[in-house]
Amino acid sequence: MTLTMWSAVTIGAPLATFLIFLIGLGKAPKLVVGMSLITAGIACLGTWTLALGIPSEGFQSTVPWAATADFSVYLGVRLTGLTTAMGLVVGTIHLAVQMYSVGYMAHDAAKARYFAVLSLFASAMLSVVYAADLVHTFVAWELVGLSSYLLIGFWNFKPSAAQAAKKAFIMTRFGDLGLFLGLVLLMLAIPTQAGQPSNLMIATVLEAVSNQTIQGSFFGSLDKTTVIGLLLLCGIVGKSAQFPLHSWLPDAMEGPTPVSSLLHSATMVAAGVYLFALLQPLFLASAVTSTTALAIAALTAVMAAGVAMVHSDMKRVLAWSSISQLSFMLMGLAAGSPVAGFFHLVTHAGFKCLLFLTAGVFIHLAHSGEMVVIGRKIGASSKAASFGLVVGAASLAGVPFLAGFMSKEVILGQLHHQGYEGFYALALLGSAMTAYYATRMVALILRPSQNMDEEPAADTHEAAHDHGLPEQIMAGVVVVLGVATLGLGWVGPQLSAHLGQSAELVAIHWNAGAALAIAALLLGAGLAWYDFGRANSERDGFLSGLPAIEDMLKEGWYIDRFWRWVSDSIIAGLTTCALFIDRRAIDNSVDRLADGTREGGGVAASLQSGRLQWYVSVTLGLVAVVLALLEWK
Repeated sequence: MTLTMWSAVTIGAPLATFLIFLIGLGKAPKLVVGMSLITAGIACLGTWTLALGIPSEGFQSTVPWAATADFSVYLGVRLTGLTTAMGLVVGTIHLAVQMYSVGYMAHDAAKARYFAVLSLFASAMLSVVYAADLVHTFVAWELVGLSSYLLIGFWNFKPSAAQAAKKAFIMTRFGDLGLFLGLVLLMLAIPTQAGQPSNLMIATVLEAVSNQTIQGSFFGSLDKTTVIGLLLLCGIVGKSAQFPLHSWLPDAMEGPTPVSSLLHSATMVAAGVYLFALLQPLFLASAVTSTTALAIAALTAVMAAGVAMVHSDMKRVLAWSSISQLSFMLMGLAAGSPVAGFFHLVTHAGFKCLLFLTAGVFIHLAHSGEMVVIGRKIGASSKAASFGLVVGAASLAGVPFLAGFMSKEVILGQLHHQGYEGFYALALLGSAMTAYYATRMVALILRPSQNMDEEPAADTHEAAHDHGLPEQIMAGVVVVLGVATLGLGWVGPQLSAHLGQSAELVAIHWNAGAALAIAALLLGAGLAWYDFGRANSERDGFLSGLPAIEDMLKEGWYIDRFWRWVSDSIIAGLTTCALFIDRRAIDNSVDRLADGTREGGGVAASLQSGRLQWYVSVTLGLVAVVLALLEWK
């Protein structure tokens, strides 16, 4: 098979499962589940084939999709080291989540719909990754948003899940509006040959940036590259849950745990980071855009890590952790490294997927997502879940030689240069905070205290599981993924070579920078162990002595309250305007028209005397006046 055929099979195989479900086979859940697993395996095989089979110069295959005299859109694939590496991550994680879901969703009545939408999401995400045209990318990008909405709100009988799905869909649309406008302006800014329609092929865009042909300004004073870069950054901020459009991600944990693992560790939220990596030369062409991206990412990394330090629900801790780690990826890319941010995307996909799937096992067994309850009921009794938790948390915290350390150290090394001092300090602070909440999570679960408060009520749907084969399937996937994660940090040189870069870019330099990173790890982990891990510890955390700050962190820095106030203000304003228009403009106009019609009818009625001689006389008089005027003229 050719690369074009493999690309079509890789993207189309999961879509086939969704189409089978649509034509009415949802009443045969075993068929849908079986097809979903088979097509996930085919897609995963396809991503590996494409990654191993592309020529050194890359590969592109397109066909016209739509065209006008001024603009053309193409469907097709563009295979490079970056796109095939990202595709491999998506395909592999998708297959792991599908296999895990067989156990997790074994007793769910709507599992056919679950697997069908999961397959739709995979097809859309792979289309984003391999698309050769940015219009094609945008269409698939929106399809990713739609399928994530369906998955987050999968348990739509729960009001909280329905609200979370709507929140995620609406907030990401704000960012996507900026992305759409940026693409429109980019189309207008790229010069074309005489008589040739313009296009948004990724190769064309990157060539224009390389040749510095995107010059000039909009509206006289706004630099084109800066404006386009900032608008495209809006879409990245929304999809990758960066400040201020980040608060949808923690609420998205209302979906099934495998959905959280797939969407919020390696795929959907990483789509924004991937787009930044794909168009990195465009973003770096403007110092304003790259500095803005760095500032947003550094601020978000610290803010999200702070919230993760105080939350008690395991999935929400991991959600806030994902927001923080996505910020590290963006910092590495915005600082100019072509490898650092993407390397962390790969390692994070592994250990965060592992942590989410481990959380699913704990929730399955404890019938609750609260870490205190999990610690009391389960603790270290589940060997598979304990192994996954320790490996994943250690990688997240940045323990030397594990995945998180190897990739995060490359980012810190990229920031440890003149001009980035403030961002470097925030990244170190974020690293220390990451070590704190990762250690806290392990201590609360694996070293439970017998003096804990009364446990909260269990989630009735998450509790609807029993033990047996489903549990064994879930545990098996966790163990395999945990073993893979142990070696994931060492793929840096191979990844760098696949991206066409030097292995030196991912080398660890044991210097003062590495010492500071290890010191941040020891500070955060040591403080968390003192607060939660040691014998007879109070298990309140040092922030309990600062109740105002702790409450603010538990409320997510009050960002949701701010957006609620903004939305309420906007809705109230629009309602007032609509009421004014309805009552003052429309009602008054209609009323006056009716009054005028009635009064006109009264005047016309008063003129109706019924005397024919009078009508003839008036008519002749008017004719005489008209003739006299014409004669005078």
